[in-house]
Amino acid sequence: MKLFKRLFLALILWRLFGPEIRPSFAPNQTHPMEIPGRTVFVNGREVFIREAGPVDGLPIVLVHGWGDPSNVIYARIMPALAEQFRVIAVDNRDAGKSDAVRSRYEIADAADDLAGVLDALDLADCAVFGYSMGGMIVQELAHRRPDLVGKIGLGGTAAHVSIGGTAGAILASIAFYLARGVERFTRSEVSFVRTKYLERVGAISANEAQHFWLQSIGRDPESYWAAGFAASGFDSRSWVSSITLPALVIINTADQLVPAAAQYDLGKRLAGAVVVELVGARHEAPLTHHAEMVASISAWLTGN
Repeated sequence: MKLFKRLFLALILWRLFGPEIRPSFAPNQTHPMEIPGRTVFVNGREVFIREAGPVDGLPIVLVHGWGDPSNVIYARIMPALAEQFRVIAVDNRDAGKSDAVRSRYEIADAADDLAGVLDALDLADCAVFGYSMGGMIVQELAHRRPDLVGKIGLGGTAAHVSIGGTAGAILASIAFYLARGVERFTRSEVSFVRTKYLERVGAISANEAQHFWLQSIGRDPESYWAAGFAASGFDSRSWVSSITLPALVIINTADQLVPAAAQYDLGKRLAGAVVVELVGARHEAPLTHHAEMVASISAWLTGN
């Protein structure tokens, strides 16, 4: 016990006064998505967007998931889609280069932000694709502002992710608070482990690791876990079937974060949805199965 206390005290002192440990990276690091961006104002806050592709191309808006901004989630997908379509990727509140709110919010609030972006860009009746928590935001947008949406694409997401009733919700909240505390204290280590995991599963190359590490270490734990609480409280099961827009549902059959059963359930609730299965894909599918996702999205947009 004394040894543990001494080690813990040493860790605290190191964290307070020692230098931040920066991992070493392979030489010749590259940026996986060199697409510049700009901001638009929504309710007095700046929301960061990236645009690429022909200006007269068919527009599609990309909405990222929990915590990871557009230049992480869509690093492979956006450049490929931009060869044919006008692509607009949005950084959600508290993520990427968008203004931070740093308080609890609901998915509906993020959907209102997205609606404000589409209004600012004078985009209506456009295709909107959301991945993971972004898919929840897209569902809410289609429910709240159907005038803005012509098609919805949903990848690696659900109408609701069950966490086991009241007891499960309590345990999940405790786990979230503990995880937030750990990340506040050990952000460098958490970011390093996460980046190494992406390398190990083939989601990123060693020459891209620095970019993904910087994106991870740059995120604010308070904002990150606020997004997690928003996603965990989302439930569209009572109304999602009323959405009659043409829909694409991409399912990761081996998803470790959003159960495949919940993704299949969403596909069944959307009448006439085009359902695409990515066999063996986990939640990092936009990086590991990007070619299949791009092909599915392109076919869905063009009706082929």
